[in-house]
Amino acid sequence: PHSHQHCFRSHVGKSLYYYQLRAWFAKIPRSRFKIDLMERYLGDPKKHLNALFRFFGLPALPYDHPLLANATSIHANPTTIHNATLAEVTPELKRRLARIFYEPNALLDRLLGFKSGYPTGPSSSFHSS
Repeated sequence: PHSHQHCFRSHVGKSLYYYQLRAWFAKIPRSRFKIDLMERYLGDPKKHLNALFRFFGLPALPYDHPLLANATSIHANPTTIHNATLAEVTPELKRRLARIFYEPNALLDRLLGFKSGYPTGPSSSFHSS
């Protein structure tokens, strides 16, 4: 079944961030949220964690502080991708998914007030800034 509820429980549906954030922003002011991209965070975790501290009204920590070093030493778990899974990701599937995401990604960029780096049209590529 491909109901509305099923769509938002699927991996694709969970990746349509615009709709999820729009619902949150309807209930809680946007200014109460600190949103950034994992790719930016991983580029300089200490900088982004300190920005998060400041957002919550906490003092930033020196870059050499052991707590900051420990907190930012956590990395995303590597994912093993099996050849059978890769074979399912055909060029046609990539095109279909891209068409699904273009409009919500453009809406997300407008909602956030910055470029997410996610493709917003046929000429864009993933995480181009």
